[in-house]
Amino acid sequence: MILAEKTLLLKEMGANIKKLRRERQIEVKAFAGKLKISPQAISKIEKGMVDLNVSRIMEIAALLKVNPEEILHAELK
Repeated sequence: MILAEKTLLLKEMGANIKKLRRERQIEVKAFAGKLKISPQAISKIEKGMVDLNVSRIMEIAALLKVNPEEILHAELK
Protein backbone atom coordinates (compact mmCIF):
# COMPACT_ATOMS: atom_id res chain seq x y z
CA MET A 1 0.00 0.00 0.00
CA ILE A 2 1.44 3.33 -0.96
CA LEU A 3 1.52 6.23 1.48
CA ALA A 4 -1.31 8.14 -0.22
CA GLU A 5 -3.62 5.10 -0.01
CA LYS A 6 -2.74 4.55 3.66
CA THR A 7 -3.40 8.21 4.46
CA LEU A 8 -6.77 8.06 2.72
CA LEU A 9 -7.70 4.84 4.52
CA LEU A 10 -6.82 6.31 7.94
CA LYS A 11 -8.86 9.44 7.21
CA GLU A 12 -11.87 7.43 6.12
CA MET A 13 -11.62 5.11 9.15
CA GLY A 14 -11.43 8.16 11.40
CA ALA A 15 -14.45 9.70 9.71
CA ASN A 16 -16.36 6.44 10.16
CA ILE A 17 -15.51 6.36 13.87
CA LYS A 18 -16.59 9.99 14.31
CA LYS A 19 -19.85 9.42 12.42
CA LEU A 20 -20.69 6.30 14.43
CA ARG A 21 -19.79 7.99 17.73
CA ARG A 22 -21.98 11.00 16.94
CA GLU A 23 -24.90 8.78 15.82
CA ARG A 24 -24.75 7.15 19.25
CA GLN A 25 -24.52 10.56 20.90
CA ILE A 26 -21.32 9.69 22.74
CA GLU A 27 -19.30 12.73 23.78
CA VAL A 28 -15.58 12.75 23.00
CA LYS A 29 -14.63 12.93 26.70
CA ALA A 30 -16.80 9.93 27.60
CA PHE A 31 -15.56 7.94 24.61
CA ALA A 32 -11.96 8.72 25.53
CA GLY A 33 -12.57 7.67 29.12
CA LYS A 34 -13.95 4.30 28.05
CA LEU A 35 -10.90 3.74 25.84
CA LYS A 36 -8.57 5.01 28.59
CA ILE A 37 -7.02 7.61 26.30
CA SER A 38 -7.19 11.40 26.16
CA PRO A 39 -9.83 13.37 24.27
CA GLN A 40 -6.94 14.73 22.19
CA ALA A 41 -6.10 11.16 21.14
CA ILE A 42 -9.72 10.65 20.03
CA SER A 43 -9.46 13.82 17.97
CA LYS A 44 -6.32 12.51 16.27
CA ILE A 45 -7.98 9.15 15.58
CA GLU A 46 -11.05 10.82 14.08
CA LYS A 47 -8.86 13.04 11.89
CA GLY A 48 -6.99 10.00 10.55
CA MET A 49 -3.71 10.94 12.17
CA VAL A 50 -3.31 7.65 14.08
CA ASP A 51 -2.47 4.26 12.58
CA LEU A 52 -4.81 2.05 14.63
CA ASN A 53 -3.88 -1.52 15.43
CA VAL A 54 -6.36 -4.38 15.23
CA SER A 55 -6.89 -4.53 19.00
CA ARG A 56 -7.84 -0.86 19.17
CA ILE A 57 -10.19 -1.19 16.19
CA MET A 58 -11.89 -4.13 17.90
CA GLU A 59 -12.18 -2.16 21.16
CA ILE A 60 -13.67 0.87 19.38
CA ALA A 61 -16.10 -1.34 17.45
CA ALA A 62 -17.26 -2.99 20.68
CA LEU A 63 -17.88 0.39 22.32
CA LEU A 64 -19.82 1.58 19.28
CA LYS A 65 -21.67 -1.75 19.07
CA VAL A 66 -20.75 -2.32 15.43
CA ASN A 67 -18.79 -4.88 13.48
CA PRO A 68 -15.18 -3.81 12.89
CA GLU A 69 -15.94 -3.86 9.17
CA GLU A 70 -18.08 -0.74 9.62
CA ILE A 71 -15.02 1.10 10.89
CA LEU A 72 -12.70 -0.33 8.26
CA HIS A 73 -15.03 0.24 5.34
CA ALA A 74 -13.29 2.73 3.10
CA GLU A 75 -13.07 3.04 -0.64
CA LEU A 76 -9.61 3.63 -2.03
CA LYS A 77 -9.56 5.60 -5.24
